[in-house]
Amino acid sequence: PKMVPEMAREGTKISWDEALAYAGSLSREQLTDTSGCYCYRCVPCGNFPLGCGYSCGGNTFSYALSTIPFGCCALPYSFVGPYYQSFKRDGELVVVDAENKTLACFTGGTHCCYCTQ
Repeated sequence: PKMVPEMAREGTKISWDEALAYAGSLSREQLTDTSGCYCYRCVPCGNFPLGCGYSCGGNTFSYALSTIPFGCCALPYSFVGPYYQSFKRDGELVVVDAENKTLACFTGGTHCCYCTQ
């Protein structure tokens, strides 16, 4: 089976269990080192770019400056280890490639988007 970071780099859909297993192998520092500019890519749409934003990183993943004012890309996420969860608890962000600071967004346990630097 492919490694999760390789799947993320290829834009392949990742299961919730695969994402959690990979995130569980990372240090807290790797999981919260998420500051920087991100592009949001829709997985079902062939990784089509939806917009971009800037996250300050740390215990909160929030797009302070975002081109998308709605949807999961606009919500603040709190770190609950080993992933970030939206304040409404209807979405999760999981680090799936620590080297490239790539996160996968899940809603209802389904991988919907990538947040890539």
